[in-house]
Amino acid sequence: MPAGESLDRYWVQDGPSTAGHTSDPKHVPRAASNPFPEVPRSRDAIQLTDDPFDGRTDAERRWLDKHGYPNTLQWNAYNLASDGLLEQTAQSGDRTAQTLLDARRLPDKEALDRLMLSAVDGNMFALQMVASHYASTGKAGNSNAYAISRVLEMRGDPSAAVSRELMFNPPLELDERMHGEAEALQLNATLNDIYQQKYESHFQPDLRPFPIEPGK
Repeated sequence: MPAGESLDRYWVQDGPSTAGHTSDPKHVPRAASNPFPEVPRSRDAIQLTDDPFDGRTDAERRWLDKHGYPNTLQWNAYNLASDGLLEQTAQSGDRTAQTLLDARRLPDKEALDRLMLSAVDGNMFALQMVASHYASTGKAGNSNAYAISRVLEMRGDPSAAVSRELMFNPPLELDERMHGEAEALQLNATLNDIYQQKYESHFQPDLRPFPIEPGK
């Protein structure tokens, strides 16, 4: 499970990994040019009814933007892009492109670490992509997929509970759910510990304004 296998070196006593980073400004890489200048990075100018992640109100769409979910133009363009173009887009400062690139590289451990650490900073889309990856691996990944989806719910997205069962065919067995629930609690606590160390404050979930009735 990611809490034990991928985040073990990020416990509070060790501090978050700084591999590949430096405080020396002479070594900070220049931002790459954006290969998709026509693709907006927010939902501000996109029709309300056109959203791949079901943003049905202005408040929900702002929440999706804040938490890393691609808008429809990003989703369509980036899913068709090569790894090279996606990497260049990520280097230009687009965290959604970085999330999708890392998701392609799963189960690579470094990609998984980046996704999970970005979730500390509120990237809920990263959690959704990790959950989807584990669900796609079949029965061996069921408990992990369930756990990540539960963490997504714990950290502020109640819609995860609505869509979770659709990931599993056949449905999860009781022991898979119980194991996944235990892993979810451990992983969420790990992410909270990292957040506490990084920001010196307790994590507070930013709840998705999930409407009970669509359009309300």
